[in-house]
Amino acid sequence: MAASDFPFRALARATPGRLLAAILPAVFALAACASPDNPTGWPVETVAHAPQIDAPAVWFAGSAPVAHWIGSDNTGIHHDTRKLEAEITEAPVVLPLPPTHPYSVQAVEGSAGGHVFWLDRGDDGNRLYTALITAGLEVRRGPTTVSDRPAFHYDAVSDGRGGAGGPWPRPL
Repeated sequence: MAASDFPFRALARATPGRLLAAILPAVFALAACASPDNPTGWPVETVAHAPQIDAPAVWFAGSAPVAHWIGSDNTGIHHDTRKLEAEITEAPVVLPLPPTHPYSVQAVEGSAGGHVFWLDRGDDGNRLYTALITAGLEVRRGPTTVSDRPAFHYDAVSDGRGGAGGPWPRPL
């Protein structure tokens, strides 16, 4: 008998009961290692179903988080926002911000609401825009064009005094 034949010969002589007794502990051990639906233990909330690559931008209105994203339906593409309270029972608020091809939404919490930034392709090329959204989910100011030249990447930052800025690199 060759040494490499040993496990196979033992397996061939095993009865179904012995096989089951050998396999069950492994099955239970693997089942204990299986990841649950929510492995972090943090609450998981679906904000909206929106076919896009970007995650919603989030800012806080007091203690309530507010999500802002680009949504679409049979009326077209639009800016949507929703306060994330204990239970989401109402439809998202569609904001009167005229998008053409918006993407890359970011938000910064400010003293008067959330400063929302996004890139959009308008008649004069790709630009960086902003709007100020109140805690009541209304547009207080905007849309305002931030960039005077084409913008393709940016970052939204707080100015530390309740305002925000959106620096962007100029194309070469």
